[in-house]
Formats: sequence, C-alpha cells, structure tokens
Amino acid sequence: MESSEKSDARRAMLLRSLCVTIAVAIVLAFVYVVSALALIARNDPLWLDELHTRWVIDSEWTQVVDRSSIGNQTPLYFYFVRLLTTLVGNEAFELRWTSIFAMVAGGVLAAGFVWHKTRSVSSSALTSVLWCGSGWFVYYGSEARPYALLILVSLL
Repeated sequence: MESSEKSDARRAMLLRSLCVTIAVAIVLAFVYVVSALALIARNDPLWLDELHTRWVIDSEWTQVVDRSSIGNQTPLYFYFVRLLTTLVGNEAFELRWTSIFAMVAGGVLAAGFVWHKTRSVSSSALTSVLWCGSGWFVYYGSEARPYALLILVSLL
C-alpha cells in the first residue's frame, strides 16, 4: 500500500514536471516567433508618429516633457527610450526595441498568468498563440510608440 502511494506521488510529480517543461517550451517558442516577427519590421523606415518619438528623444533631457506633450503623450516612455538610445544608438531598430521588448514580456506575463491561475498547459499555449497571432500586438509591438509598453503595464 505504501509503495503504491509513493508510486502515485512520483507519477504526479513527473506529470507536473512534464507540464511545466511543456509550458516553458511554449513560452520560449512564443518569444522566438514574436521576436522574429518584430525583427522583420526593424528595417522599415520610421513613419510620422515614430518620427515624433525620435524628435522628442533627440532633444535635451529638460525638453522631453514639453515635446512629448505636443504629441499628447506622457514623458515617461520617452525618458526610457532616450536612456536606451543613449546606450545603444538612435536608429529605427533601437527606437523600436522598447516596444519589441514590451510585447515579448507581455506575452510571457500573459502566458505565465494563465498557467498560474489554471495550471493548464493548453490554456497557456492558447494564450501564447492568441498573443503571438494577433496582428495588433505584432503591429503595436514593432513601432516606436508607447502602445506596447502600455499593454505591458496594463497586465501588471
């Protein structure tokens, strides 16, 4: 009897471990696919609203608030992008990196949240597929605007 209980406990632990492994694999696949889709847009030229982002961050630190308000945006996003581009460069891809990161992080958070609440690999996988397959998330996650960061913050 005791051996059967140990066997059942071991089987349950192996099944739980398998589910976690599958969930991690799904999230990693999601990160790969979304990153690849976002990288496709990295060579696209900046469009008008993205040029506003560049204009705001090309100013002095003290002008960020005034310039961001001209575009009806909060300055927090622009301070973050300005800090990042100071470190890595100011080309189109570097401007979009904040949004790409926010999109990927949001997908991981959403899948992790669903896993935490349901312990369901299929629900977590469906969340990843819906996030990754949504043209809106890919679109907003690959442009130099605060939309993807707003989506990420709304998940928190």
